[in-house]
Amino acid sequence: MSTAPRSSGESKPAPVVTLAAAGRSVLGLAIVVGCYLAGEFAKSRLGLIVPGSVLGLFLLLGLLGAGIVRLAWVEDAGRLLLFALPLSFVPIYVGAAEDRALWKEWGLIIGGTLAFTVALLWLFAGWLAQWLLRARERKVSE
Repeated sequence: MSTAPRSSGESKPAPVVTLAAAGRSVLGLAIVVGCYLAGEFAKSRLGLIVPGSVLGLFLLLGLLGAGIVRLAWVEDAGRLLLFALPLSFVPIYVGAAEDRALWKEWGLIIGGTLAFTVALLWLFAGWLAQWLLRARERKVSE
C-alpha cells in the first residue's frame, strides 16, 4: 500500500453496507433499547432510586454474560451509539462558550482547573502505562 498522496482524479471507494450488516445493527439497537425499556419499567414498578438506564445496562450485561445475547449482535449498535454520543453534549459546550459573564468571572478558575485535571490525567495515564508494561515484562520473564 502506497503512502503517496492520491491524484485528484482518484476517488475513494464508497463503503458497502450489506443488508445483513444493516439487519445486525437494527437487531442490536432493538436489543439495547429493549434492555433500556425493561430497566425503566423495573424502576417505575419497583420504585427504585437507581436510574432505569443503569438497570438496563446491568440487564444487558447479564444477558451478555449468560450467553443469551451474543456480543456480535449488539457490537455494531454500540459503535453507532458511541459515534452519536458527542452530539448529546454539544448544547452544553455551546452554552458555556457563549456566556461572556461566566468567563469574565470564572474563566481563570475554569481554565486552571481544566489544565490541572488534564495534567493529572496525563500523569496518571503515563504511570498506569508504565506499571502495566513492567507487570507484563515481569510476567514474560517468569
